Amino acid sequence: MKGERNDESDGTIEMKYVGFLGEVMFGDLMGLERTNTNGFDHGVDFELNGVRIDLKTMARDYYWQEWYTQNLIKSQVTSPNYKNDVYLFANYHKKDSALEVIGWLPKHKVKDLPMIEKGEMVKKGRKEFECRATMYQIKEPDMTPFRNPGIFEMDLGGLKVDSGTKIV
Repeated sequence: MKGERNDESDGTIEMKYVGFLGEVMFGDLMGLERTNTNGFDHGVDFELNGVRIDLKTMARDYYWQEWYTQNLIKSQVTSPNYKNDVYLFANYHKKDSALEVIGWLPKHKVKDLPMIEKGEMVKKGRKEFECRATMYQIKEPDMTPFRNPGIFEMDLGGLKVDSGTKIV
């Protein structure tokens, strides 16, 4: 099944479904081919202008608010098994069945962001949950906003990928 990583970054069946659904909907929005549906994709859901993109989709009951955060499991950023250059963040609005693409940032910039340690209690709205893995917290100001498909392509086209396939 897509999303099988066999480490602490493996999500629940619902998380995997939402992630795959986000990839299908984003691919349709951008006119891109459907992603690989078998096994581990090494964090590369799409490639655009030579930039490898890992789309991270969260299911929510509400549309994105500027005070929300996106969480990204540390091992997906630090492991050499993940070959993406950029993280792109989206919300799947459960009631409206709508994908809301929020923003993106280069992988190397994630390492400078705050982290929540595994087991730490985190407040999410009025609820609290225990962090299942060490995660980076990405806030809206950390991301370049996704305005529309054309501007996103131009933004990615402005990134330079060196011969070691790292964004500089």
